[in-house]
Amino acid sequence: MTAPIIGITASYGDGDEGALRAGRPMLLVSLAYVQAVEQAGGQALVLPLCPEGSAPEEVLELLDGLLVTGNDARLPRSLREQPSLPDLREQAPRRYQSDVAWIQGALRRRMPILCVCRGMQTLNEVLGGTLWPRLYPPEEMGRHSQLAPGHQPWHEVQVDPDSQLARALGKVSLWTNSFHVQGIREAGTGLRVSARALDGVVEAVEGTGGHFLIGVQFHPELQLETEPALAGLFRALVGAARAYRWERQARGTGQRPRRPSAGSAGCVS
Repeated sequence: MTAPIIGITASYGDGDEGALRAGRPMLLVSLAYVQAVEQAGGQALVLPLCPEGSAPEEVLELLDGLLVTGNDARLPRSLREQPSLPDLREQAPRRYQSDVAWIQGALRRRMPILCVCRGMQTLNEVLGGTLWPRLYPPEEMGRHSQLAPGHQPWHEVQVDPDSQLARALGKVSLWTNSFHVQGIREAGTGLRVSARALDGVVEAVEGTGGHFLIGVQFHPELQLETEPALAGLFRALVGAARAYRWERQARGTGQRPRRPSAGSAGCVS
């Protein structure tokens, strides 16, 4: 069986004055996401923006899993220091509309989904949840918005032992990076909190509907060497995507193709 295809959402840069190329809008995807998917045995497919507000069915049909990324650049300091941040849509309207479209399309198909940082917050809003507009006052934002490089852990996270996340990681305590000012206040319908920082901030949510649906507030793709357990998150996504493909093939042909072995999630056949 060929490797499952994981669609990866992109950030959108409008080419403003401070952009890498002023006057030239760009789609941006950190190579770390692509490498994490490939190392886990998947094929990465960077997705286009969805300007019409709905994901194209012909592209969804190609996918076996979805990875909704975080921001490729932190919010400007002038914005992060405001007493209350604008909501996700206001911060990046074109990206928000596109991410919502891909999430809704994948949810409709019960496709495996992994959401990272901003991606987790967007998933939560899609399912009716709410965000804290600011976790801490500006002078304390370093608690969850580190200046250190992304491969360096910043704070401890406690994981619910009875969760998809714990099974993927193989552990219930780990140190993660942290690059956010906002956070989940109330989990959306069909989601439950599966990890928190020691100060109570929500660090992960997951679906209660039986299929693979996990959101994490940290950036696991940047810590695969400093916290190797996080590679299990991408292996779990690819393994679930492989099973999703198998089930689709079974429904489409009316036959029972050979089910992939449990150990095949991390290797390309």
